[in-house]
Amino acid sequence: MSEKKQRIIFIVAFIASLAFMYSAILINS
Repeated sequence: MSEKKQRIIFIVAFIASLAFMYSAILINS
């Protein structure tokens, strides 16, 4: 696996986790 691919996967996973936390905050409020 290339470094570029790993970086893209990391960024996508990071954004997904942020979106998940954000939606959890919206649901709880």
